[in-house]
Amino acid sequence: MGLGMGAALAVPCFAQGPRANWAQNRQDNKPAKQEKQKPRQAQRQERRRQQQEARGAQNRRQNSGANRPPNSNEFNNLSPREQQKVLANNRRLQSLPPAQRQELQERAQVWGKLTPEQRQHIRNDVLPKWQQLPPDRKRAIQQRLGVLKNMPESARNQHLSDPNFTRGMSEEDRATLRDLSHLHVGGAPEPPSE
Repeated sequence: MGLGMGAALAVPCFAQGPRANWAQNRQDNKPAKQEKQKPRQAQRQERRRQQQEARGAQNRRQNSGANRPPNSNEFNNLSPREQQKVLANNRRLQSLPPAQRQELQERAQVWGKLTPEQRQHIRNDVLPKWQQLPPDRKRAIQQRLGVLKNMPESARNQHLSDPNFTRGMSEEDRATLRDLSHLHVGGAPEPPSE
């Protein structure tokens, strides 16, 4: 009986030994689930990081326009009349269709790149001349500005020097066209909102 009891105990131990060993060996040869998941997790994290960077870049582009209302310190330093004007301009800007809003933002960026001397020239010389032009001459300049709008500088200058392109324009209108073409506008200049 002792032998039978010993054999009975030995059989389960013997039976578990190789199986347990086999299962252990199999587990040792398999990569852990965590090891498989690491590359996937890293890929997901990298994708999230890239998406966040893209959203951040988009937000920076949208918020970089000069048409934004001034920050609170600047705004508080304005007179009440100027504050009302800024708020009214901002309301008008927000009510515009997206295409017009983008056009204004692009114009503001171009304006922001001008030197103070160039801005003064536009304010004091070009804009007053523009406002005094009759409608037909304005249309002629606007038509040519539309052609020049997205051209590189060299092509724009080549067109401006071409007598066929400026045919029928007075010397004053050619000068106005030249000044406005460097602002990359496709229409009439608007008074700066500074």
